[in-house]
Amino acid sequence: MSTVLATAPASPDETARQFAARPAFGTDVSDVHADLQGDATVVTCCRGSACSGATRAAPAFARPGYRVKESIGGYEYRVREGFAAQTATGRVANPVGSLTAPVAGAYCGCRHEC
Repeated sequence: MSTVLATAPASPDETARQFAARPAFGTDVSDVHADLQGDATVVTCCRGSACSGATRAAPAFARPGYRVKESIGGYEYRVREGFAAQTATGRVANPVGSLTAPVAGAYCGCRHEC
């Protein structure tokens, strides 16, 4: 048996509902950078996109009453999109990665000028 199919996929109707609801639970690193500085909403974040720590942390914040969103892509994509990060040696920003950020002039669907 396939390890991918060891757990059966959801029905098409369940899948459509789940993916339609995702924007209520997740957010893009660009939106976090632009909108939530100083906001009372908790945004959970992992080291990278393959980690599920942010997903597991979200309920721990929600149970006591915090509003929570998960930063899709985590810290790795924040850095790849060129946003600054505080390190032990100071504040640093890497160049924007061509595989994670839109090409200049292309419209990616987000609220920011690309």
